[in-house]
Amino acid sequence: MAARRTHMKTFRIWLGHLAEPLLRVVSHLLYRMAGHSCLRIGTLRFWGPRDFLEKCSSSVQRLHDLDSELYSRLTTRQRLEFYYNPKLVQAYYAWLFSIDDSYLAWQTDGIIARLVYSAQLAALFPRRAISKATSQALYSEVMATTRAWLKARTFPKELVDCFREPPSTALEPAPTAP
Repeated sequence: MAARRTHMKTFRIWLGHLAEPLLRVVSHLLYRMAGHSCLRIGTLRFWGPRDFLEKCSSSVQRLHDLDSELYSRLTTRQRLEFYYNPKLVQAYYAWLFSIDDSYLAWQTDGIIARLVYSAQLAALFPRRAISKATSQALYSEVMATTRAWLKARTFPKELVDCFREPPSTALEPAPTAP
């Protein structure tokens, strides 16, 4: 029975990997139909209203000033996409992330925190089926590296503290407004 579950997880991951290009095209069409605009910075994409995209643009520029290596990874090697949603949406794909009002309340600090977290998550999570214990250990590592990155660059303590160990239910950190 356990072997069957592992095979099903592996099949879903494999299917997701094959379907990713189609999911990207469909998501782009849906964003356009919703009236959202797109900001592209290398391989990095943002979708949302113009004021949101302006905040993302200034955040990415600030990220470049803070950590040119991470900036390069985000804009040349990783193909991550971010979209505006008033409420946080759990990431189901390690390439598509929402930026909600709880991050926007922190302005560029919040958007950069989301970018750092997402870059770490996308870099560490494999595309194959993994156990729940392995998944939780990887999330803990993502949270720790994000927290350390923010702390090393003297981000506000309240924002850094949002990246403590993940809660047992939702694994996405949600900062509270400053």
